[in-house]
Amino acid sequence: MVERLLPKEKVEGSIPFHRSRKLSSHTLKDYLYCRICGKMKAVKSIKQSYKINASVEEVWQALTNPVYIDAWGGGPSRMSDEMGKRFSLWGADIFGKNIEVDRLQKLKQEWYGGKWDEPSIVTFLLEEKGNTTKLTLLHDIIPDYEEKKISDGWKKFYLGPLKKYLENK
Repeated sequence: MVERLLPKEKVEGSIPFHRSRKLSSHTLKDYLYCRICGKMKAVKSIKQSYKINASVEEVWQALTNPVYIDAWGGGPSRMSDEMGKRFSLWGADIFGKNIEVDRLQKLKQEWYGGKWDEPSIVTFLLEEKGNTTKLTLLHDIIPDYEEKKISDGWKKFYLGPLKKYLENK
């Protein structure tokens, strides 16, 4: 087994960690070194893309405006498109902080849920394509054991309902 330690990643206000990859003859996995517990933890990443028949402004509102979020099913919510602002979804079942905001283009957030020791990083990228918007989700640092559940959850409970709400508005 060969381990390659990637450069130290540090997100303002978050727990410092090292990310590494372990290579074996069968798999390539990402691992997260937790400085709190001192253990290496297997982590996954998710990438999903959606074509939404709505303007980029409408999609941005559905990601950042509590009135829209509550309407598509993510409420009760607290949300803002301001850098450094804390947020919560589903009555604080999911919570975190905006760590990078480029209005109408990119929203990057620290996410906590369940019993996670470290935040996962969620990035929404928006690209206007005529009368539609391409929304790309990048979700990094997901506990290995929760990858399938979270991947399905994006489709069933977050981006799927958001898309349906905007397209039937």
